[in-house]
Amino acid sequence: MIIRYFFFANILFCTVLSWAGASPAPTAQVADCDRALAEYASGRYEEALTSIEQCIADGTSNYQYYALKGKILEKLYHYSGAIIAQQKAFQLNPESKEAQAALASLHLISGQPDFAAVFYEKLVTAEPSVNRWRISLATALIAAGKHQTALEQLKIVEQTDTTNWLVYKYYGRLLLSAR
Repeated sequence: MIIRYFFFANILFCTVLSWAGASPAPTAQVADCDRALAEYASGRYEEALTSIEQCIADGTSNYQYYALKGKILEKLYHYSGAIIAQQKAFQLNPESKEAQAALASLHLISGQPDFAAVFYEKLVTAEPSVNRWRISLATALIAAGKHQTALEQLKIVEQTDTTNWLVYKYYGRLLLSAR
């Protein structure tokens, strides 16, 4: 009885999808994508990369797949490839704060603080009350040698959160670099 119910529900679901103009995702592709996520979560990054690349090769241009590929490549220390994957994710979903933050972080890690600052500035503009974006922007600005602008960002954070220890850490760093 239960098997008939699930069989009937499956037929009904597929029929509704076909009426809506959609078709169910290929089973192999879904399996590759699920496997990639599980492998990533368990720290098997090489295997996860193979699985997510297979998922993408199957013709899917999905923001989340490229974002995951970028995270995997970052874990494997392939920063240039991670930047390319995150740029594709950002291109597919330009409103994604996650993609902007990932790109900023990757640029900072790979020694491109000016590019990192551009993405952090976008995040600060989009969410001016989020202090972590301002702290990250200040970090990028310090790395780029733009100390006065970094100091301005730190002062804004200090005005809203006097307990943020990162503000004082970076104040100290700026004072030491001024000597």
